[in-house]
Amino acid sequence: MKRDKEMSIDERIKYYFGLPYTIQLIRNEDGTYFASIKELPGCMTEGDTQQEALEMLDDAKLAWLEIAIEDGEGISLPESMVVKRYSGRFNVRLPKGLHRRLAEDAEAENVSLNSFVTSLLESGSTLKQLIRKKDEIINHLSIENYRLRKENTKLKQNGILLQEGMFSLSRGDVDSISAKESISMNLYRPLN
Repeated sequence: MKRDKEMSIDERIKYYFGLPYTIQLIRNEDGTYFASIKELPGCMTEGDTQQEALEMLDDAKLAWLEIAIEDGEGISLPESMVVKRYSGRFNVRLPKGLHRRLAEDAEAENVSLNSFVTSLLESGSTLKQLIRKKDEIINHLSIENYRLRKENTKLKQNGILLQEGMFSLSRGDVDSISAKESISMNLYRPLN
């Protein structure tokens, strides 16, 4: 594959447009939907329905990429494509009172302060991840439903109907859910 700088503007737009960016879909209090792409700051839109918001997000993504490329700005890759390395160490400054309480709690449980704080952070992080994964699954199902409807429209033009509404989770491992593993649907059948 060509390097980013060796591609034409149209090739770069097509390349970035096809990457698996993180789509965030949120229902507003008034029943409309807010859609954005996490890795592309400012790439957002709203729609009256989920489908409308996602269709408009495709338009917003295309416009965002065109402007960024024409202006020579760097474009972030999707989080799923970025490899990060961590040392397992970081420094945290905290109030003396909190430091004292944590040290006393660690001593009461007969563990080191480091082990105690690590355990607290892991518990909080795990809870937050589970909540985030639940929201991602709900968003993913909404996005897949939109894509299924879009595909169904294309297939109807060719005399084929795609059955909708047969979603089922096939893996319990919330940390590694992907489109292939998390969605199953009925097969195609010809229109009568």
